[in-house]
Amino acid sequence: MPGLPVTDNCALDPNMVQRLRCGQLRDELAVKSGSVDVTFTAEDASGNTSSSTARFTIEDTTVPYVVPEGLTVTVECDGNGNIAEYDAWHDLWESGIAVSDICSGVTYGLVSETLTDDCGATGTSTKTYTMTDGCGNSADTTLSFIIADTTPPAFNETLPADGTFECDNVPVADILTATDICSGDESVTYTEVSTPGACPDSYTITRTWSTTDDCGNNNTHVQTLTIQDTTSPSVDTAASDETVECDGAGNIAATGCLVGQLSLVRQPQTTAVQCDMEQRLHRH
Repeated sequence: MPGLPVTDNCALDPNMVQRLRCGQLRDELAVKSGSVDVTFTAEDASGNTSSSTARFTIEDTTVPYVVPEGLTVTVECDGNGNIAEYDAWHDLWESGIAVSDICSGVTYGLVSETLTDDCGATGTSTKTYTMTDGCGNSADTTLSFIIADTTPPAFNETLPADGTFECDNVPVADILTATDICSGDESVTYTEVSTPGACPDSYTITRTWSTTDDCGNNNTHVQTLTIQDTTSPSVDTAASDETVECDGAGNIAATGCLVGQLSLVRQPQTTAVQCDMEQRLHRH
């Protein structure tokens, strides 16, 4: 510790002595706070002395502080309470490594704990601790362990693929079910929309399966089917020639009989409306 500036009414003796009595200063510093009286004594060459006493004080008014890492932890819901992750978060505080004080040790105790039950198996555990250092400075800190669900439910079956099909071979819609890791079994909604094409037997079917878990996460699968008609119509009775004697009136009866013997048959269709076709019957 530096000495004090001194003066003397006689010539200043360069050999003037300053004595410092610090009492128990070293012991006081060992506990990092407290005070000690320090006496400075100056003595000139004639043996005259003068003393001055000052108090040296170390105080602690700073509250304990918390290392930021690990205060709030958010984990993805595993459907079973995320026990291992919760224990790791809790052990961080039980080990006492997350709080410190610049001047002394810290004691802390749990003041309150709240639990929320949110969507599915999600929720939040909130703990409030009071930390107190060796000088009585205290502060509260709040920790939160959050279980969140950001994962959509999954379909259990193989998802139907897109495809192109003949109009008489349209596949039936699959029945899909879904499960969510955080909410369990989920319902599935199904919708189907048909979009007309160039002719009634050429169109597009859009099938949609959708499922949403308790936390609002959605999973949707869309299947697009292209329906077409590439099959030619068929005649069920082969045409045959016929020769009749001219009756001078166009042989109407014979011609009508011939027409009645022919019929045009198409392959079975999946819709009530058939494509427009030109049908011509040639007779000699």
